Amino acid sequence: MLRTALADAVDRQLIPQNVARRAHVPKYDPEADLGLTRPPTWDADQTRRFLALSATHQLHDLWRVALGPGLRRPELLGLRWSDIDLPTGQLRVSAAPTEVGGVLRLGQPKSGRSRTLFLDDATLAAIDRQPRTIDTHGHGLVFTRPDHSPWPPTIVTDRWRGQWPRLACSGVPRIRLHATRHVHATLLLAEGVPIEVVSERLGHSTIAMTMDIYAHVLPAMDGDAAEAIGHALT
Repeated sequence: MLRTALADAVDRQLIPQNVARRAHVPKYDPEADLGLTRPPTWDADQTRRFLALSATHQLHDLWRVALGPGLRRPELLGLRWSDIDLPTGQLRVSAAPTEVGGVLRLGQPKSGRSRTLFLDDATLAAIDRQPRTIDTHGHGLVFTRPDHSPWPPTIVTDRWRGQWPRLACSGVPRIRLHATRHVHATLLLAEGVPIEVVSERLGHSTIAMTMDIYAHVLPAMDGDAAEAIGHALT
């Protein structure tokens, strides 16, 4: 991406040369130890403990919806009432906000395509608790600030970070807001949900991408598979 951007700058005579052409990109080594790059996550007990301890937080429902369908932060803040089907328990991920010059604009999700997800009852309840007000930008957003304006992504992240001093002794490891997606994925994989389904819920472009990120979870699943086939053949 950087090489392409600098090449455009050279074409427009903004810079004399593209220094990125000198860079040597390392080749991917599938045998390399990925232990240091594993995304931080929580197990089921830690997740339940976090939800219990954050029950009184202003954005508790937002945290609950982040964990339920495993949404990215822009997808979470771009949820509209028109994307929610409460009777069928489904959510359509179709928009993500960006702020340009102080103006909120809704664009496509990161994957470039929409996806429809089923929701658990607790996630549906967290959405249903939100007031049916018209946000100040007229987008019909589910989550808004008390003055009905959209939540700026940076402020939501600050609120997430701000709760950790209070949770320091809770036994819940500190993770980034984006890592709630990893929590969602690892909990599903631990429950035996097929990786194809997990990949679709996360909005990954390919299953291979999901397998690369969560390769450390798959050996445990293989042990469960061996036990399952043992039961089937005995």
